[in-house]
Amino acid sequence: MLVSVTTVQAQSPHKKSTTTRPVPKPDLLVRRDGTQLEVLVTEITDNEVVYKRASNPDGPVFRSKKTDFNYLQYGSNGEIEQFTKVVRQGSFTDNRPVGSEPRYIPAPVDRSQAVATSEGIRFGLKGGIQSATQSGGYFTLTGLSTKGILGFQVGLLLDVPLNTALTVRPQLLYSGKGCTLINGNVSSYKTNYLEVPVDVLYKIPTSSGQLLLGGGGYFGYTLGGKIGTRDAKIGSAQKDDFTTTDFGLRLSGWYDLSAGLTLNVFYNLGLSNINPSVGLIDPAIRNRTFGLGVGYFLSR
Repeated sequence: MLVSVTTVQAQSPHKKSTTTRPVPKPDLLVRRDGTQLEVLVTEITDNEVVYKRASNPDGPVFRSKKTDFNYLQYGSNGEIEQFTKVVRQGSFTDNRPVGSEPRYIPAPVDRSQAVATSEGIRFGLKGGIQSATQSGGYFTLTGLSTKGILGFQVGLLLDVPLNTALTVRPQLLYSGKGCTLINGNVSSYKTNYLEVPVDVLYKIPTSSGQLLLGGGGYFGYTLGGKIGTRDAKIGSAQKDDFTTTDFGLRLSGWYDLSAGLTLNVFYNLGLSNINPSVGLIDPAIRNRTFGLGVGYFLSR
């Protein structure tokens, strides 16, 4: 007798497909002082922007007033929503209670418009200290040794954004420079300048502000000086002690905080010969300074 046997093969359960959740490209919120925040915006209300930090998408939710920001650039498509009221680009809703103020709805603008209106020129004050010294062939020929002195700077500060990544930061400062003479008939050389340093800086947004790195140059007009205890003679003649001008290159780093405070570290490399004497093989005297400064933007 033949028996027919049917074999049924059990099918294995389908494996659950695992998909990696795509990481959204962060949105960019730009404060009125130019500080940039990388965030993930979850909601925009009439008065607030609700977001999470892009670096911590599973972290806490933050709520900030729209008035704290100039514009938002969406990471998904690069579109920019400007929060500054520009009537010709916006519209007003009519579905509001009688007697209430019209509600402004910001209109998306392109990046060139945002750059032109979002980051304005800022003005502030700055002060600091610097370790100053002088070097050059003059000291080699005369056998003099030098070491640094402590000088200070104080004056005005300006910030002029070029775009969202670059800014120009000129200053107008009173600046004290010079050196101490270790083995000479006089104790020190000191010069005081009205100085204009200009930095071109690249901005790097951080969680608490922005880091700016770059450099540029400086130009100084000599206000006076000292040779030991006597007043220095300023001019370009053989009898004079120091020239009327000084210029050079500089490296600079800044850190801007959202409250308007800014910190600065810099190094100035003098290129001009501030010794007006002639007739020596190499009579050069050049300024060198390394310093730290603190500034505060009055407008932001």
